[in-house]
Amino acid sequence: MKIAIIEDEKIHQEYLLSMLEKAAEDEGITLSFNIFESAERFLFALEDQKFDAVLLDIILNKMNGFSLAEAIRKEDENIPIAFITGEKDYVFDGYKVDACGYILKPIKQESISLLLKKIKDKVSLIEPSITIKTKDGIVNFYESEIIYIESDNHNTNINTSKGKFVSNSKMSQWEKQLSKDKFFKPHRCYIVNLNCIERIDKKNILIKNGTEIPIARGKWEGLMKAYMDYRRKDYK
Repeated sequence: MKIAIIEDEKIHQEYLLSMLEKAAEDEGITLSFNIFESAERFLFALEDQKFDAVLLDIILNKMNGFSLAEAIRKEDENIPIAFITGEKDYVFDGYKVDACGYILKPIKQESISLLLKKIKDKVSLIEPSITIKTKDGIVNFYESEIIYIESDNHNTNINTSKGKFVSNSKMSQWEKQLSKDKFFKPHRCYIVNLNCIERIDKKNILIKNGTEIPIARGKWEGLMKAYMDYRRKDYK
């Protein structure tokens, strides 16, 4: 689990790190950390990095912690955000950005351990997200936003609800990365989101956006099984 810490005082950085490492060891969690001394540096890094959780101080030099949290929420509605501060007066403001924790200084080990457990539980429920590099920059989206992926020479076209993006990842890489219970490869040139299927016949899949995708010989039975298994989850 990768955690971003935004704290401008070195002594508090080191103290927080030691407590997080102790809590992670007790929980059996592998953590990695990126420390930022300002909100601006973190936002710059956020353009091409992905974090599982953000811990931030409220009192920072320029942009304060709440303004930073609001900026983060515009990019990601789900990432766990926790505030660490010496000010008690801001507790209720955390609800505006759906903060998952509010730790008061001086920090106690028990509080950090409880926070880490809460973050771990929340991260486990968050839908898998994907980051790709395109010729125009970095794009972040969730698995559910993918409609289908199509092979295009040495690239792959990612057709999503946000639009179409070109990635240099191969189909084999997408097969490994995507959730196997939500996606199926009916043809060597296509991977389909099972939730986006409108109809299946013997030779083609009709996607809800009107696209027809061919089914390769020998793939029909596997496709039908994957689709029915996926749909059964709706009734459990």
